[in-house]
Amino acid sequence: MRILVMGAGAVGSAIGGFLSQHHEVLLVGRGSHIDAIQTRGLRIEGILGNSFHKPQACHDFELESREFIKHPLDWVLITVKSTATEDAIRQLVKTLPDPSLPRYVHIQNGLGNFECIKDVISRQASGKRPIILSGMTITGYDVVEDGRVAITVYGGPGKIGSLADKGPSSESESAARELVDLLSETPLVFEYTETMLSFLWAKFLYNCCLNPLGALLKVAYGKLRLEPTLQIMRQILIEAFALARAENVSLFWSSPDEYFQHLLNTLIPATAEHEPSMLADLNRGRKTEIQALNGYLVQRSKMHGLDAPVNETLVRLIAASSVPGMNGARNES
Repeated sequence: MRILVMGAGAVGSAIGGFLSQHHEVLLVGRGSHIDAIQTRGLRIEGILGNSFHKPQACHDFELESREFIKHPLDWVLITVKSTATEDAIRQLVKTLPDPSLPRYVHIQNGLGNFECIKDVISRQASGKRPIILSGMTITGYDVVEDGRVAITVYGGPGKIGSLADKGPSSESESAARELVDLLSETPLVFEYTETMLSFLWAKFLYNCCLNPLGALLKVAYGKLRLEPTLQIMRQILIEAFALARAENVSLFWSSPDEYFQHLLNTLIPATAEHEPSMLADLNRGRKTEIQALNGYLVQRSKMHGLDAPVNETLVRLIAASSVPGMNGARNES
């Protein structure tokens, strides 16, 4: 298989690195991490074992000149931050000879990414409807130094599925099962699901509760199990469940309190040592994914005439913390 990974940060590097053991893989990213992979290769370590890989790698501005993309691709994995989704897809459709040919899967935080990817690719595809899958992972990945990724926590199997085509005979279902088989060749654990939207919402709830609070308080998730922050989480969930009902989203939990107990007793203990990616973004002066998380919740709630004051406050606090000079952040954008 020939696989392009658009967004070689921690998640993309780890998945692409593992896949490169048996397939041709090109990692596309930015900065000194890509330089290190080009010159020294990629080391993956942590709870899934230690390994060394030699995927191809290039900076995003080099992509158009790479011989790799001039030949048909089997898969494009989109693992960029949600803030970069539209720009990354626009670059892909301008660069690929026929953007409708590869199968796509995005594995990202937040909601709204699928719709953005589908819109951009569909406008450029040559008459054929491309297959676009969604993925979800609650495994913790971290670039600990250039060319070195650590897998730090495991919160359960990842999921691959479709938000579009349904049914056992659909092309998307067949493609999703093929991708799960590919990933089964690696130490990573992914499963096929027919309820992808529900799983995306499950991760969305998790991130909306933990990511901004951990970033603002500068702590790992386990440190958030204090009554003041738990009360904020409860309010986040009340607003989120109201939006889910308004949008007819089927969740795995019947009430905010039922999910809160799952978060408190299962999810936080499993990822207690993990620090939020939003904290790393603030510390490095990068754009955060708050608009694809709590910001998405606020905007969609307004469309339904719902109020989401707690989530809106968190969005504003993250925006304030993103101002250069606040939160000790360096302006590296």
